[in-house]
Amino acid sequence: MFSLTCRPRSVDAGEECAPGGTGALARWVRTAAVGAVAFLGAEAADFEDFLSHDFGGFTFHPQLDVSEAFTDNLTYSQSTAKVADLQSTFAPGLRILRGDSQGNRAAVEATHDEIVFLDNSAFNYRQNHLKANGLFSTSRLTFEPTENYEQLSGFLGGVIGQGGTINFAPRRRDVWSGTLRTTYGWTDRTQLYADFSHYQTDWAKDVALYDYNTLRGAIGGNYSATDRINLFSEVFYGQSGVSANQLNQPRGVASATYGTFVGARGEFTTRFSGTAKVGVENRDFFEQGRSGILIPAFDLDLRFQFTEATAMQLQYSRRTSPSLNLGGQNVTSDAVSLIASHTLDESGRWLVKGTTSYQLADYNNTALTGRPSTARTDDFSTAELALHYQPRPWVTASMGYAFEYYHVNFANPLLALRSLTGYQANRVFLNLSLGF
Repeated sequence: MFSLTCRPRSVDAGEECAPGGTGALARWVRTAAVGAVAFLGAEAADFEDFLSHDFGGFTFHPQLDVSEAFTDNLTYSQSTAKVADLQSTFAPGLRILRGDSQGNRAAVEATHDEIVFLDNSAFNYRQNHLKANGLFSTSRLTFEPTENYEQLSGFLGGVIGQGGTINFAPRRRDVWSGTLRTTYGWTDRTQLYADFSHYQTDWAKDVALYDYNTLRGAIGGNYSATDRINLFSEVFYGQSGVSANQLNQPRGVASATYGTFVGARGEFTTRFSGTAKVGVENRDFFEQGRSGILIPAFDLDLRFQFTEATAMQLQYSRRTSPSLNLGGQNVTSDAVSLIASHTLDESGRWLVKGTTSYQLADYNNTALTGRPSTARTDDFSTAELALHYQPRPWVTASMGYAFEYYHVNFANPLLALRSLTGYQANRVFLNLSLGF
C-alpha cells in the first residue's frame, strides 16, 4: 500500500480482478497453505530438491508465499468510513542463480502477487516484481549492480478525494530502481568506492500525485582502522525531477541535492555492530524564488546482541526529498525504527519478533507572502508483533498482529477539509513462505 504522504505500503491494479473470482482463488490459497503446513512434519527430501534444481550451470529456486490477513480498515480511512475485510495473497515466484552464491554471481528473481478480498472483490488487484543483482570481483576491483522493476498497486492511506471526491480504490504505479557500487582496493587497508543509484515512480493517470525520478552519485574512501572497524567518508550529488501527472496540476519543479558524510562500520564490540554516519545535506530547487534547505543528515543502523537468543536493531535516518503532493515543496523527514527478536528454543526454529517505527515529515511552506500557508507536518507510526516457525531452511510460517497510525497537521486548517485525513488500522495475519 502507499500513503499519500509518500510512504510505500503496496501499490497497484485498479479495475482488474483475479481470474476465477474471489472465492475460487481464496479457497485455493487456503488449501495450499493447509497442505503445506501438514507437509512440514513429513519426509521432505524430494520436495527440497525441487526447490533447488541445477540445470546447465544455472540454479533454479521456485518460491511461494501464501497469506491470510484480516484488517479493520482496508482503505486507510477515517473511523466513520472504515471497511473491514479478509485479504488473501498468493505469490508464486522463481529465482535463477548463475555462479556462486558467496562469490561471483548473477541472479534474477520474478514474483507475481494475486491479492483478493472476501467481501470487496471489486478491489482485487495484482502486482509484478522483477529483480536482478550480481557480484563481479577481481583481485582489486568489485562491481555490485542491482536493478528492480515493479508494477505495484494498493490503497492511498489518508486520502480524501482524488479529483475532489471520496473514491477509495487501489491505485497503480510503476517503479524502476537500481544501484551500482564499484570498489577498488588501493592498499591492504584502503578502498575507494563509487555509488550510483536511480529511482523512478510513474503513477496511473487517475492519481493526483506527481511522478518522480532521481539520479544520485557518491564517491568515497574506506580505511580499515582495525580488523573489525572501518572508517569512511564520502561526498554525493543528485538531481530529482517532479512532473505533473494530471492536466490540472501545477508543473513540477526539479531540484538538486548534495552534501557529505563521515562514518564508521563494523563490529565495535563482541555484542555491538553496525553502521553510523553523520553529515550535511543541501537541497536547492531549479526555480527562482524557491528557497533551498540545509540540514544535518544522519544514517544509523546498529545491532545489539544482548545474549545468544536476544538481539535488538536500531535504525535512524534524517534526509530531504521533494514532495509528491505539491511542486517545489521540500520534505524533511526523521525516521526511526526499533526491531527486537528472541529465539525461543535451542534449535532456533521458534522466533518472536517485535517491530516499531515512527516517522515525522515536515513539509515547508511554498505559498507567496500573504497567501495561506501550504506547510504541514505528518506523523506516521507502526507496530508489529509476530511469531515465526522455521522447521526447515526453506519453509517459514508466521502469525502476528500489526498496527498503523497516521496523523496530519496543516498550518492552514482549510486545507485539511479537502486533501488528507488521519487514520488508524489494525491487522492480524497468517503467512507461509516456501523457497530458498
